[in-house]
Amino acid sequence: MALTKIFTGMAQGPEAIDANFNFLDGNKPNKDTVEPKVDISIWHNETMRNGFTGNVHWRTLKFASSDAMLVEIIGTVGNLAGRSGNYMCDFPGSLVPAREIPFTWAQPRNNDFDKVGVSLGGNVTSIKLNFTAGGASNLFVDIHQVYWTDIV
Repeated sequence: MALTKIFTGMAQGPEAIDANFNFLDGNKPNKDTVEPKVDISIWHNETMRNGFTGNVHWRTLKFASSDAMLVEIIGTVGNLAGRSGNYMCDFPGSLVPAREIPFTWAQPRNNDFDKVGVSLGGNVTSIKLNFTAGGASNLFVDIHQVYWTDIV
């Protein structure tokens, strides 16, 4: 059975909706059918450099139906004062996107840093942190990014 298209005023519309839901319920993917199609790596840790403290972790998700991988990067970066424009850690060149992409960032316990920019990509294989104003060196930002390796 395939799904039935539902439209306004159709005869036996409620029955068709129920049949669609029953079909979907009976055809849900389960763990055994999904796991062989997605290869999820372990979390990898990168060493901080240029005086930054904290941690940056990444993992990949490879889908059997594609050559591209989904890359997820998370981290907490500290000791920021005086380090704007520096690279905070290296990153595997094979996972660097073709163009520079920004990261999502947050300051969960402070707001002393303004216009933080965290990026990766282009011909640079390091994650770079920029900000226009900063406070004490003991403050930090959290970073997060998910992207496809075939991004152009």
